Amino acid sequence: MALSREMPYNGRNMDATLSEIADRVLLACGKRPVALEPVKGGGYSLALRLKATFPDSSTAFVKVATNEWTRNFLRQERHVYTHLGSQPFLPEYIGFEDTGEYPLMVLEDLTGAFWPPPWNPERIQAVLTALEQIQQAPIPPD
Repeated sequence: MALSREMPYNGRNMDATLSEIADRVLLACGKRPVALEPVKGGGYSLALRLKATFPDSSTAFVKVATNEWTRNFLRQERHVYTHLGSQPFLPEYIGFEDTGEYPLMVLEDLTGAFWPPPWNPERIQAVLTALEQIQQAPIPPD
């Protein structure tokens, strides 16, 4: 995949090219990806979702705002991550870049994680434990 071609998203092209996104990932986390691949499925917004692969073969999840709503949402999400810090119920927050119209967030890549079903008693207990941890986490200020 060439990093310089425009990334189509929801039937339209983003203003940023993949090469520009790769440069911004470098600013956010100190590593420039050698590949950016669309993440299929999932997600709760219209943000562009990409899997970044770095020269050392490590990967990260990248979200790029695509409109005003996702721009505001990513900034709020960053606020939550930076306030809560490392938590067992959150993916690792790696970095954020917000110099343009489309903020970009880099998180731990969870594509290799297990996503139920099927459910068993151990997995149900893990969810209940995570819910207790979430309940005890500090509420980020406005």
